[in-house]
Amino acid sequence: MIQLHRYIEVQEFKKHVEPLLAKNEILHNLALGILHSLHESSKPNFMGVIFKDRCAALVLLQTHPQQIILSQIQN
Repeated sequence: MIQLHRYIEVQEFKKHVEPLLAKNEILHNLALGILHSLHESSKPNFMGVIFKDRCAALVLLQTHPQQIILSQIQN
């Protein structure tokens, strides 16, 4: 089953996805860099995680209207 979890709060998103991205920092350095630059008052266009069979499979972060960063999580 595939599920999408959308985040509204930056701090909650950071808390959940930073450990996932940090497991392979070289692959996810763009997403991590942008994530670290976000502040509590930041309002990204979209923050979400796609789960496949209850395991995180893809992190989505959009801070620019026509660009989104997709980070595939290797389990």
